Amino acid sequence: MYTETLPNGKIRYIQTYRDLLTGKNKKVYITVDKDTSRNRLAAAKLLQEKIEARLEASVPSAETLRLGHAIEMYLEYCSHINRPQTVKTAGYQLGQILKILDNIQLAKLTAGYITNRFISSDKKHTTVNLYIRRLHALIHWCYEQDLIDSTACIDKVKSLKVQPDYDSIENKYLERSEVTALLAAMSKNELYRFFTQFLILSGLRIGEAIALTLSDIDLTQRTITVNKTYVISSGKAGRTASPKTYKSNRTIFIQDELLKMLNAYKTWRLEYMFRNGINSELLFFSGDGGFIFYPSYWGYLKRRTRKVTGKSLSPHALRHTHASLLFESGMPIEAISERLGHEDSCITKEIYTHITKKKKQEYNNALKTVNLL
Repeated sequence: MYTETLPNGKIRYIQTYRDLLTGKNKKVYITVDKDTSRNRLAAAKLLQEKIEARLEASVPSAETLRLGHAIEMYLEYCSHINRPQTVKTAGYQLGQILKILDNIQLAKLTAGYITNRFISSDKKHTTVNLYIRRLHALIHWCYEQDLIDSTACIDKVKSLKVQPDYDSIENKYLERSEVTALLAAMSKNELYRFFTQFLILSGLRIGEAIALTLSDIDLTQRTITVNKTYVISSGKAGRTASPKTYKSNRTIFIQDELLKMLNAYKTWRLEYMFRNGINSELLFFSGDGGFIFYPSYWGYLKRRTRKVTGKSLSPHALRHTHASLLFESGMPIEAISERLGHEDSCITKEIYTHITKKKKQEYNNALKTVNLL
């Protein structure tokens, strides 16, 4: 307990406590006329009673806890252990789930109610399956916090079957000829052209590439160290944070094609910085030497890909392009997954399946004219 003297001369006794459910620090206080030993003893007792009452009131019973309240507590908990962007994404998805399921009491949730609500929504099956996984995490967290007595309602919910839409998959990456055409169309913006080429040849997430510094690149050992990512914060400056997942921390090899590109970029970079009076430790930078502004690059890439290929692609499609080109070159999926720095990627596997089917058809067409006898 500590004290504060108010402008009117009165004394405020303050006691902090930690909400065991959310992990957030809170405080209670009592105001008295004078700071005396008697007042201190009385305040300590009253403040403890206040804390106990608040803690008891903050935890609803298993019968009364509603979905909306559970989401609020869960996001508060996540804010202490996850990156802001991760919490923001979770918040959006849980908000959509709340709209679909209504603010129902968790004790009344059933597998049938969840399934019927999701099926009758206008969401794609892939989105529904994403929401099921998110709801699964929420319900199990509530169970671990003793907020509910069972997780049966979500454990019985099955993911919806998704038929691969190969036309849709093709719109998530570029073919080799499309890459060539896209880079040629970027000739008037050399920085973005080099940056695009780098994303395609390295397979890095855009946040990982934006955060790279010169010290992360070793052209002699031919390695790129990935140990941070760029996240958008207030304003345009942004900041760096820990990578998306544990496996995102990695060192990737610089193949001959990427080495040639980086050497060319190194020469261009020095000339550009000298001409414009820029000094930056970032590998790729904006006009003032700071981080590349993600929304600006995304808009530029979207306009260029739409004009050249008819596809309005996001920067993440360049990562899928990297994977698809490696698949076509014959590299195994396990090696590609390690290079990309992820544990699992549904889209990458769909691309792999699509290209495998396409290769099989090419082999079949070649076999048509083969004479063995």
